[in-house]
Amino acid sequence: MRGFTLIEVLVSTLIVFIAVSVVLNITSNTTKFFSLIVDRNDFALKSSIIFLEQNKSKNLYENLIDFNITNDSIIHTLKHTKLSFKRENSIKMDFNFSNRSFQFYIDKLKVYSNKNSAYGYEVGIR
Repeated sequence: MRGFTLIEVLVSTLIVFIAVSVVLNITSNTTKFFSLIVDRNDFALKSSIIFLEQNKSKNLYENLIDFNITNDSIIHTLKHTKLSFKRENSIKMDFNFSNRSFQFYIDKLKVYSNKNSAYGYEVGIR
């Protein structure tokens, strides 16, 4: 009679269990990472609207009302997405050139929610 001893069966079961747990752990981490990337990408797209419009409306739908959006699920999402906008004056320099006064400025812009934030800079001459 040929067969496997109890020790051989236990060791092979342990090896299979370790391999399965490693695969499940990798899958779980990949799913969490993918979800994080999707959330961050979604925030980046939504925050770009705020950067372009630069106003303090209550929700994203008010910023995009001129686009005549007809999809109800998109309207619902935009109405329930609340992002905050903050402008900080970072650098201001005054110049005089040919009897004209100019002001060079760099403003730091921040769009944030309860989970994410994004920064941008506006450079200009007034």
